[in-house]
Order: sequence, then structure tokens, then C-alpha cells
Amino acid sequence: MKKRMWLIKCRSINGFSTILALVCFGFLLQIISLMSLYIYNSAYLIQASRQSTFDLSCISHARHMIETNNLIRLCNYSTEHLIQEQQVEIMDQSVLLIDQRSFIECIANSYTLRIYYDDKGIVGIDYIN
Repeated sequence: MKKRMWLIKCRSINGFSTILALVCFGFLLQIISLMSLYIYNSAYLIQASRQSTFDLSCISHARHMIETNNLIRLCNYSTEHLIQEQQVEIMDQSVLLIDQRSFIECIANSYTLRIYYDDKGIVGIDYIN
């Protein structure tokens, strides 16, 4: 009688085991969450692979400029050492980098790239044609 009562409690009205269904559902949720974390972590790599080498080079030069200027500002060095303007050659194109205090403007022949930053690093990027 006790065994029959346990079977009645573990089975739903249609006769299938509810515990087994819940375990399978939990396992499915774990697999889906693991896959979504993997996709979320690789999204930055996918975004970086879509950018051109020219854009990444501009961002690299701007990052160096940002780090140098932030170091000078935070350590209270003389402001004459700030890099306000820098002319660089990237892939046979002349690029002018101008520090506007909250963003760096990268002016190339065909378009302008604005790299916004704060004390911690790069915050955002805008492409202006």
C-alpha cells in the first residue's frame, strides 16, 4: 500500500513521472545557460574580427595617447607634456589624432573616428563619415 501511495505521488495525472521531467528540464536549462555564457564571452572576439586592421591600429594609437594623458593628469605632472595632437602613418595613410579632453578624434582621408574615454579607459567608439 505504501509503495502504491509513493507511485501515486510521483506520477502526474497522465502517468508520467514528474521528478524525471523536472530533472530533464533542469539539465536542459543548465545546457542552455552554459551555451549562452560561451556565446556571450566570444561576442567580443566576433566584434573585433569584424573591424578592420586600420580601425584597430587607430584605436591602439589612441589608447596609448589616452594612457599617457591620463597618467599626466592623475599624477599632476606639467600639462605641457600632454599629447594634444599626434600625426601618425597607418597603412600608408596619414591619420591625425586630436585629444578633445573627453574623446580622441582620429581624422583619416575618408572618415573620422571618435574614441570616447574616461579615467579607466575607452568607453565608446563612433564612426563619422
